[in-house]
Amino acid sequence: MDIQQLALISKVLGRNFFKELAEDLELANETDESEEDIQNRKAVSQFMEVAPRALRKLNASPIIVFSVSENGKYEGCPVPDFMLPDYAISFTIGETFQERAKDFYHPRLISIESFQNKEGIAIEISTNHLHDSRIINIKLDYKSEDEWYDTLKFALEVYNSFRK
Repeated sequence: MDIQQLALISKVLGRNFFKELAEDLELANETDESEEDIQNRKAVSQFMEVAPRALRKLNASPIIVFSVSENGKYEGCPVPDFMLPDYAISFTIGETFQERAKDFYHPRLISIESFQNKEGIAIEISTNHLHDSRIINIKLDYKSEDEWYDTLKFALEVYNSFRK
């Protein structure tokens, strides 16, 4: 709603909505972000800050791409949020890829398996049986810089094992 509309509504109804907004900032807050949304946003911000450094330390390309849905063409499709294009490693914000794609994939065509190393670092491997290809997915949630380093190191080791 713009200011002119609010002024007109205030005049017609005989109420000073500008005063009410000034006195109660919650009324002016347009974000309906849940606590989970806020945590996810913070995790993404932190990831974008520390992941490139961790990748450089691992002598890996720090290029991170994100998915773009032109004109909402892929709205609602279970695609990862970010990807390391040189390594077929993807990231899903706040959930695993299996959680995101549970209603969209057929197990005969695509299988998704979770793996943990002995340090407890978890990744997923999605195998496309039709094309015999694999993508590693990492749940993007808050991790320290050291945890991101260890997670990316594990994912890159698994990726490199596919190439042998």
